[in-house]
Amino acid sequence: MVSGLAPATARELDLTAEAFRRWNPRIVTTLVSPFGYTGPYRDWTATDLVLQAMGGVMQISGTADREPLKPGLAQSAYCAGINAAYASVAGHLSSVRYGEAVTVDLSVHEVIASQLVMNQPYYAFAGAVQGRRPVAQDPLSGEPIPTADGFVSLQSTTLTPVSMLAGLFSDDRFASPDFATEAPAPRTRPRCPRCSTSTCGRPSRATCSRPPASAGSSRGSCRPRASS
Repeated sequence: MVSGLAPATARELDLTAEAFRRWNPRIVTTLVSPFGYTGPYRDWTATDLVLQAMGGVMQISGTADREPLKPGLAQSAYCAGINAAYASVAGHLSSVRYGEAVTVDLSVHEVIASQLVMNQPYYAFAGAVQGRRPVAQDPLSGEPIPTADGFVSLQSTTLTPVSMLAGLFSDDRFASPDFATEAPAPRTRPRCPRCSTSTCGRPSRATCSRPPASAGSSRGSCRPRASS
């Protein structure tokens, strides 16, 4: 039995876990409510916005230069549903194994708070309270990037070869040998200020024969300009 009734309503209708056990001594009852069936907040109602704020997720959502942001859609309901599902399955296994009723009292507020997996290490190891992200972000961190007709979000790990971005952005500069390994680019190979490559070894606008660098252009090695 999965119930989403408010605790006060369940008591009024006598649809509590105790009543269910009278009907079936081996029943598994999962009670889903904003703040659980016990405690000082049990009769409070809450929206997804309230639950994400009180659960702490909005403290770390968004960037530091603006107000806290609520993650999209009804995330508190989705997380509560997933937790209720596997807790009910565990309760069923216990009921089958031991022949006793099981009651799962699931607080959506506690489910949201359990997502804050980095807060404790932040404080324990760094003595800091985790906050929202800095304004300047890695463009491949998943942060929405404004475009001409909306936004795009790109997320990648350090295991993704940088050369794969050449096709994504139609920019051959990402296929440069400088990005082929995790090692830093050699400091002895300065970049040409005209074409932005480091293959010609001639960092001078006067000696570069390539056109100026532009996004999306395909380029090979720079060659010295013929002297007049």
